[in-house]
Amino acid sequence: MSSQKSYTARRSSPKVGYVISILVNIFMWFVFHNLLNWGVEFVTQEFTQVLWAIDLTIGVTILVNVLFLLYDPRWFKYLGQMAINVTGLISVFTLWRVYPFDFGGLDPIVRFALGVAFFGILVAMIAETVSLVFRRD
Repeated sequence: MSSQKSYTARRSSPKVGYVISILVNIFMWFVFHNLLNWGVEFVTQEFTQVLWAIDLTIGVTILVNVLFLLYDPRWFKYLGQMAINVTGLISVFTLWRVYPFDFGGLDPIVRFALGVAFFGILVAMIAETVSLVFRRD
């Protein structure tokens, strides 16, 4: 009985994570769409030019997590994470290209951090692809 209970707990915990991810992304969508209204000092008017990419990433992340609630074998999770990574790459590149921020003297550091994030996502995409191709389940 104890092993059955622990198996059930293990299977339900990822689902809780998917729901939390969905809720956090809905909240983040609200925040991003209100940054200019709230007068956040370091966000410039050019932010409206990157909202489409942020919306794409948030929308795909929500969709993928809803799908994970319904169906979550390991191979499908790799594919879903790859979709999230692709849209994340688009968002980071768009943020880097448009750069809708004004951090004063810190701008070069922030741009560099966006570049690091871009390459980090590329590495994650390669890792997800390798995991999908060479999975053992």
